[in-house]
Formats: sequence, C-alpha cells, structure tokens
Amino acid sequence: MAVTGPDLPERLLRRRSVYRTLRGASRAQIVGSGFLLKPDRSGWHIDHRRDEYSGVLVLRGSGEYLDADGRRYPLSAGSFFQRLPDRKHSTLHETDGSWAECFVALGRELFDAMVAQRCLRPDAPLLNPGLSLGTVERFEVLCTELESSAGRELPHVLLTIHALLVEVLDLDLRGNRQDQHADMVEEACRLLSRDLEQRLSVPALASRLGVGYERFRKIFRERVGTSPGDYRIRRRLDRARAMLVAGEMSVKEVAFALGYPNAFAFSRQFAKFAGAPPSHFLRAP
Repeated sequence: MAVTGPDLPERLLRRRSVYRTLRGASRAQIVGSGFLLKPDRSGWHIDHRRDEYSGVLVLRGSGEYLDADGRRYPLSAGSFFQRLPDRKHSTLHETDGSWAECFVALGRELFDAMVAQRCLRPDAPLLNPGLSLGTVERFEVLCTELESSAGRELPHVLLTIHALLVEVLDLDLRGNRQDQHADMVEEACRLLSRDLEQRLSVPALASRLGVGYERFRKIFRERVGTSPGDYRIRRRLDRARAMLVAGEMSVKEVAFALGYPNAFAFSRQFAKFAGAPPSHFLRAP
C-alpha cells in the first residue's frame, strides 16, 4: 500500500534511535536504526564525513543531498539516500518543521559484508523506493529487535537488515522501470541549478524538455515535492548561503551577484526559505 508522508501513523513520526554493537566495543561492528524529526537547520550536514554507513528513508518533507563529487539530488518523501563510510556529503532540508526520516546504520565491517552480499549499492547515492507503510514498519521492527535482543541474539538482527535493504533495492528497481519521467526530472533539476544569477522561464524550460508547462509542473512536484520555481529559488539560496559563509562578500554584494534587484528583496526571500536572515550566516571578519 503506497502512502504519502502525512498518511503515516503518528507513531512513526517521532524520535527514536537505537544503537548496539555485535561484539566488543568496535565501531566497525555497530548496528543502529531509528526515526528522527528535524525541524530546523541544526539537522543539516555540511561536508560531513563519518566512519559508519547510514541509509536514510525520507518520510516527510523535502531537501537536497550532495554526494562526494558535488552532484545534487533532490529529496522528498520516498527518497532513500546513502551516507557512505569515509565519503564527504551534505544534506539539507526545509526548515518548516515538516522533515521526518527513518534510518539504518552499519559499522564499516558490516557495511562491507552487506555490499559483498549485493544488498547495498554504494554506486547509487540516491534510490527511490517510494513510501509504503510496510517498508516503514520494517524500520520499526528493526528498532524493536535492537532494543530487545540479548548480545548473542544480535547477529540475527542482520537478517532483518538484509531483508530491509533488499526490499529497498527491489522497490527502487521496479519504480525505475515504471517511471518514464525520471530522466526528464533529473535533467530539469540540473538545468534549474545552473546559471543562478540569470532569470529562467519555467514554461520555456518545459518546452525545451518536450512537455507542456502544466504537466511539467505536476510531474516535477510529484517527484521532487516542490514546484520548479521554488526548487530554483532554493538552489539560488543554497549558493547564497555558501557565499556568505565564505566571508568574502557582503550581503549586498551576494544579492547583486545572484541577480536580485536589491539587498532588501534578497534578505526577505532568504529569511523566508532559510528561516534566518542572511546576516546570520555571514562569517565575522
């Protein structure tokens, strides 16, 4: 049964995290799972790197994932993104309080074992299995097993993780076979993220992609979770935030560099989408 984020039971939209180690205290043997709510930018990961693997299923909200090579992937309910061991990545999400996720975490040794068994695809930072109640409940079952299992029972939890990851891969494969618009949406995201200082006509973009404007907007919103126009605004503001943090330009200079008519218009839009004024991100000299 496919469901959207708001239709998930409230028991699945909460904070709950469990971590265990299979033997000893080695982080290479760590196993974890849980559910998280991230209402503000404190949940962002910027150029983050860690020893463990985590696979994250978005339950609600929208955002963006940047892999180690700087490729950008839009995130929405039903996206499954992978934080790979020792690989730099960034994840950002909307700060309107809507973001909810569930995850599975593995130490390096367990990650390598799952890759060897072909139930993980480290070559695919983002999968799109969609959102189903059955899959989300598997994460809940995993949490319960981790909480209740004694030390010698913990290896059996790996069977639950194996089945969960195989299901995610299978759902992604079936979804890609059925989604005739995946390439179009990916190309649209790429074009919407380019030349951010210039004006871009969304109807002209739809025409370039060979689809009518209204149909393009509908397809894009269904898969990305926001309109093409808002997606471009968010990418422009991501660029603005990076420029402000670099500390080499003033708020006014950033505004003009990104094509805003004045600093006031820039600051008003930035605060609306980022939840804080641009001066909050400006690095002190």
